[in-house]
Amino acid sequence: MLEDQRITALVSREVDIDIGSAIRHNHSFISTKIAQSRIVGLCRKEHPRIKNQLSDDQWMAEEHIVLSSAETSAYLPEKLYGLSHQRNIRYRSNSLINMLYCIEKSDAVMFFPACLLKHIPVHLGVRSVEIPWMEEDTLDIYAYIHSKAKNDERLEWIIQLLKN
Repeated sequence: MLEDQRITALVSREVDIDIGSAIRHNHSFISTKIAQSRIVGLCRKEHPRIKNQLSDDQWMAEEHIVLSSAETSAYLPEKLYGLSHQRNIRYRSNSLINMLYCIEKSDAVMFFPACLLKHIPVHLGVRSVEIPWMEEDTLDIYAYIHSKAKNDERLEWIIQLLKN
């Protein structure tokens, strides 16, 4: 959902919990950071030009596969978002699984939260590479609940589970 839709759903209590990128502050809900991850690059295991890390020049010279959700820019650190119009985007998808299979079958690259690497199936022919010029940037994920639900033990349990 778009940011405004997420806020409306929270304020009207259409949803109990919203998990995603940061959204504008609103007194009607409470936010909790549940994850922070460094950013790595993904490429196919047999990529002909990429070794163990990517310089900013090499990153920009490669073709890219990008997430095409309405809120993509909210997930991007400013450094990547500022460069997004300069990248050679080969494919856009709103499906992370499709993106991973495209990486496996091409020489394109994508950035990826390191905390999710363990969830990539081992049979996929992709590997992570370090992006040294992105070392200080992170992708942050938040849980939002309505302020009237702040004492809801079930929601607190979910948030604590997600933080671990």
